[in-house]
Amino acid sequence: MIVRDARPADVEAIAQLHLQAFAGEIGPMVGLGYLRAFMRWFIETPEAISLVAEADGAIVGYVFGAPDGYGPGLTRTLMPEIVLGVARNLARVVMHSSFRRQVRSRLTNLVLRREPRSTIFEATPQRVFSLVGIGTAPHARGQGVGQALITELCTRADRSVILDVFKDNTAALALYARSGFRPLVTEGRVIRMIRDPGMPRHQ
Repeated sequence: MIVRDARPADVEAIAQLHLQAFAGEIGPMVGLGYLRAFMRWFIETPEAISLVAEADGAIVGYVFGAPDGYGPGLTRTLMPEIVLGVARNLARVVMHSSFRRQVRSRLTNLVLRREPRSTIFEATPQRVFSLVGIGTAPHARGQGVGQALITELCTRADRSVILDVFKDNTAALALYARSGFRPLVTEGRVIRMIRDPGMPRHQ
């Protein structure tokens, strides 16, 4: 397995992998157009980090990140695809448990050009790097793909890295703990975790 920079030609494979890994989540419900635009934004934005794990010529995992505060720029770029995707799948998307949180975040990004004020927002240090998305192909789970991607992203970020995870996602919490993350603050269902530069991984 190798970890390398994601390229524009990888967008379709990453989007399809995301569909497999996160079936039933709100992103896939909004549609492939949204997912492709999301992946492309991170690959094409110079300050972002976009990596894939490749085994036997196939992409088996990905990770995306950007400096904290990336949200407004991403939302402005994605808004046409968000509107189209929500309109096409309105009933399913509106009923999803994270719909209200997503709407609040996107509107705050667009109108105020910042993230919504919250316990998580107030507790987060300045100038951190956000691990925004990570996924592993179902058949490649348990093979160290996620940890390899996280390690490379944190090395390249060269500063504290934060991420958000649902507190009932025990598999993800275990992965992040092994990768050197610790809980920072909890708000509702979400735990924000942080990994400081040079933090050793747990074995």
